[in-house]
Amino acid sequence: MTMAPWPARPECIKFAQQHNMAVVTIEDLVAYRREHERKAS
Repeated sequence: MTMAPWPARPECIKFAQQHNMAVVTIEDLVAYRREHERKAS
């Protein structure tokens, strides 16, 4: 995962830390889908 290129809102980061979650970017999600989804036949 990449670090957010924008300053993530402090409350988002705090929430993620409290719930053991990652803060990711849309770019991260797109890259993950491209790497892990099968192409339609």
